[in-house]
Amino acid sequence: MVIIFTIGGSILNVPALLVNLAKQDAWISYIITTLVGLCFVFLYNKLASIYPSKTYVEVNEKYWEMGWESFGTALSFFIFCTFRLLYCMK
Repeated sequence: MVIIFTIGGSILNVPALLVNLAKQDAWISYIITTLVGLCFVFLYNKLASIYPSKTYVEVNEKYWEMGWESFGTALSFFIFCTFRLLYCMK
């Protein structure tokens, strides 16, 4: 299920943004996003084999020691990246 969601999401969501920039080389963006999606699947499987009794949320809390400070930092970085992408697309 993780594989289907990750690869499907990377194939459907990311290329829609890149096709406007890539024009005739849009097929390359499909290959790149599929490879990036496969890297995420590999990461998820590796984490599941290292921590077999924990969920992804529990692993994330253990690895990042997620407190409110870390959450705020991650949220502000996400917002920064979102606005940066929107600015670059114009």
